[in-house]
Amino acid sequence: MRKLIGNLDEAMEWLYDRGSTGITTEEFSLKSMNHLLAALDNPQNATPAFHVAGTNGKGSTSHFLHSVLSRRHRVGLFISPFMDSILESISINGVSISREDFLNYLNELIPIIEAQDREGYHCTYFEVLTTIMFLYFRDEMVDFAVLEVGLGGILDSTNVIEKPLASLITTISLDHTQILGDSLGEIASAKGGIIKEGRPVYVYPQEPEAEEVLRAVAEEKHSPYSTFSPREVQVKEISLGKTVFDFRGYQDVSLSLTGAHQAKNAALALMVLEDFREELSLSREDIYQGLRKSSNPGRMEVLQEEPLVLVDGSHNPQSIVAMKETLRGIPHGKIILGFSLLRDKDAAAILRELSGLTDTVVLTPINYPGRAYGLDELRELAQGHFSTIYGEEDLQRAYERSLSLAAPGDVVLWCGSLYLVRDLLHLKKK
Repeated sequence: MRKLIGNLDEAMEWLYDRGSTGITTEEFSLKSMNHLLAALDNPQNATPAFHVAGTNGKGSTSHFLHSVLSRRHRVGLFISPFMDSILESISINGVSISREDFLNYLNELIPIIEAQDREGYHCTYFEVLTTIMFLYFRDEMVDFAVLEVGLGGILDSTNVIEKPLASLITTISLDHTQILGDSLGEIASAKGGIIKEGRPVYVYPQEPEAEEVLRAVAEEKHSPYSTFSPREVQVKEISLGKTVFDFRGYQDVSLSLTGAHQAKNAALALMVLEDFREELSLSREDIYQGLRKSSNPGRMEVLQEEPLVLVDGSHNPQSIVAMKETLRGIPHGKIILGFSLLRDKDAAAILRELSGLTDTVVLTPINYPGRAYGLDELRELAQGHFSTIYGEEDLQRAYERSLSLAAPGDVVLWCGSLYLVRDLLHLKKK
């Protein structure tokens, strides 16, 4: 008899051994995922869901939807990556799945998964996690679910749902090009894979190449297509921990997230919420309060006050541009940059965007063997972009170094990866 997994460390080891989706779409399909779900009586079809894809902003948009919906309903939320514990990936009305429940589901699934391995149906780490989510939301009888796509759209493990209430597509840019394609059109096609027959799709304003593809997919699927103009989002105030804007019939909408891009993410959620308001028994006050109380860790988050330390999960050129725009609205002296990067990112474009921000950078490797750049590689990448470069193998020493370089009024900013931000949040909790 197989020994049961008894703690989260063992669970994570087993899950990570399953591997990830770091391969081309030609080599990957949802065959194994669908085979597993069929053996479990297809739990993915038990819960009405809002499905959210995109390159940037899908986490914030998912949190906005969840925060509003949970004021009136029992709502599941599925997000990735997590910031502290894998348990955060699966929650209901802000409460994460318990350790006991998570381990129970995993231990029940393991014999089924390993039997299917022998049949040639191998499920990855994220597919197993997604399956646990579907089972949990079904068994807990949530009213609705908000599902954030992990990677891409058409072949993401969340894309087994047949009839979402609505699909949402946030801003699209070049990212994960080795998997999704090296043009905006190809990436939009992958993201647009979540658009389902006859179900409405709500779309963040896109570059023409991406919008053309998404509109074509929506037309083919007979899916009502809704978007908005950036000019409709009138930002009135941006400060740390606060953004205020007007959008269509909503005036002085206040967010606890910082930045004009967050106002646009909220506008995308607002379109959906307004269209579904009567069906979901939501009042305008529910929408105002739900948006105001929504949070999303690791997005222009204040780690400490003196000196001011900000952490931001921006990890591609578009999100770096949004971060820089936000910084312009925050009074500060010199910026001390803390930075690291994963290998599958556009390092050259990201560093070009960052090079005008500061002349001083502190580098450290991310704890992600095989996918993260080493310190010497980071130094080489940073040459020519910054005049003063520091490097530390150890994150604690790198963080302390960044603090030591800050004079009164300066800002220490760490960015480049949500995995880096996650490690920093862990560091501060010790």
